Amino acid sequence: PMRFLTRRGDKLFDGNREFRFISFNIPNLMVIEDAYEFTRPNPWRWPNDYEIEDALESVRQMGGQVARTYVLSVYRDGSDMGECVHVRRPGEFNEEGFRALDKVIEVARRKGIRVIIPFVDQAKWWGGIGEYAAFRGKPADAFWSDPQIKDDFKATVRYLIERKNSFTGVAYRDEPAVFGWETGNE
Repeated sequence: PMRFLTRRGDKLFDGNREFRFISFNIPNLMVIEDAYEFTRPNPWRWPNDYEIEDALESVRQMGGQVARTYVLSVYRDGSDMGECVHVRRPGEFNEEGFRALDKVIEVARRKGIRVIIPFVDQAKWWGGIGEYAAFRGKPADAFWSDPQIKDDFKATVRYLIERKNSFTGVAYRDEPAVFGWETGNE
């Protein structure tokens, strides 16, 4: 059974055993963005069960214990992502995208892998701080100081942490397969 990691001083522990790891970053666990043949535009779609299973099984076979997803995708005007965004608007979330993340966590737990989930990006590729600010008609730098934008972001964090996994019924905050939360990428 997987249990929560604990910290003692500057070390992590899984029970009484020190927990050390080398991690893999797998952006396509969240959204498939790559046209692998490089001859057409990016396809932007949710990963299917096989792709999630295959990626995490590859990590497991290589001795990996942790995988990092990419950030939650955020709607931006002019994006070619279509419906492949986790955050559609402030407080409006795409259930299909979060079900894909539910599957990632379910599979990771089954394979004994922990997942690092970043909340937001600095860049706009998948949508980030600038898109949260744009929802309110403000420049990207307002993300750090505007009370409404900060509340919008906190609503996303709350939604994710309190979410119950649709496959396991376990709230993310109670899920030992979640290694940790990354406050922001880049």
